Amino acid sequence: MVNHKLVKKNVLIVFLSKGGIGEVILQTPFFRALKQSRPEITIQMLLNKHNISVVHNNPHIDEIHSYSDNRDLLAKILRLRKTQFSHVFIFDKSWKSNYLIRLFVKSGEYIGFKRRWWESVVLTKKIRYTAEKHDSLFYIDLIPWTILSADLTPEIFIKEDEKKDVDFLVTKSPKLVCLLPGGARNPGVGDEPFRRWAVDNYIELTKKLIERGYEVLFVGNNTDNLIVQKIITTLNEENKNQIINVCGKLSLVQSGYAIGKAHLVVCHDSGLMHLASCFNDTMICLFGITSPVSLKPQRENVEFFWADQDIYTPDVRIFGTYKIDQKNRELYFKRITVDQVFKLVVKKMAKTKI
Repeated sequence: MVNHKLVKKNVLIVFLSKGGIGEVILQTPFFRALKQSRPEITIQMLLNKHNISVVHNNPHIDEIHSYSDNRDLLAKILRLRKTQFSHVFIFDKSWKSNYLIRLFVKSGEYIGFKRRWWESVVLTKKIRYTAEKHDSLFYIDLIPWTILSADLTPEIFIKEDEKKDVDFLVTKSPKLVCLLPGGARNPGVGDEPFRRWAVDNYIELTKKLIERGYEVLFVGNNTDNLIVQKIITTLNEENKNQIINVCGKLSLVQSGYAIGKAHLVVCHDSGLMHLASCFNDTMICLFGITSPVSLKPQRENVEFFWADQDIYTPDVRIFGTYKIDQKNRELYFKRITVDQVFKLVVKKMAKTKI
C-alpha cells in the first residue's frame, strides 16, 4: 500500500474505449474532484483520439495522451512506462485494460472497477460496479481518499474563439427548442437504433412545436444529419423557416455551446444528451434500455420519461447492449408518446412569452 503522505502524486487516468463520448463526459466530475481535493497532483490521461475533444481544454488535466489504433496505443503505453505513477485509475471495466495497464505501466496503486472477479484480480483497489447509482458517483468512489462532497455537474470547456462560428449560426432565444434525434452510435459498438426514440416521433413533435410558435434547433454530426433530414423533408417551406440545423457544421464543443442557446432540450439517452447537459440545464430526457438512476444528467432542471422498467436489466449498463434479448430490442421507447413529451415541453416553456 502506498503511503500517500510520502509519495508525490503523479496520476494516470486510463480510458481505452473507442467510443463513449458520453462516458467521458460522465467522468468529468471525477477530474474536478480529484484536482480540487489534491491541487498538487499531476494528472495525465490516456484515451482514444475519438474522445479527446471532451477533455481537450479541461484545466484539471495536465497532460493528455491520445492514440489512434492498437499499434499507437502500445507505443504510448511504452512511453508512459518511463514514468513512475503513484496511482493509475482504469476507467474501462474490461479485463483487457486492467491486465494491459498492470503489465506495462509502473504505479504504486492500480484502481478500477470490478464486474467479475477475474477481470479485476490485478487491481490493488477495486469498486464493484452495479449500475445502482449515478455513474459519476462510481467514478468518484475510485478516489482513495475522502471526498467530503462531490459536485456531479458535467463540464466541457470551450475557448472564446470557438464561439464565434456558433454565434453566427445560432442566436439564443426564449422560444428556441433543441431536439437531438441522433446519437446512439459510436466506433466501439456501431449503430444501435433501438437506443433512439423513433424518428417518426421526432417528426410529429417538430410539427407540434412549430405549430405552437417555437423555433427548432437540430444539433449533431454528419451522420445525425441523415436523421434530421428525414424530419425536415416532411415540413412545408414555410415551416422550414422555423428550423435551424447545424448538424455537421460544428465541432463537438461548438455543438454543445449551440445547444446551450436553446431554452429547452429534448433528447433520448446518448452522447448528445450528456453533451447537452454540459451547456444547458433545462432538459427533457427519454430513457429506454438504460436507467435514469445511472445516467440522468445531474442538472437542476432536468425531467425524464422512462416506461421500460419492466424489460430493463442493469446488465446492459454493466456489460453492454449485447445483453439485451433480441426480442426486446424493438420494444424500447414504444410507451413514451409524443403527446406526453409535447405537454411537458409546453409546461416548461409556459413562462416564455411568444
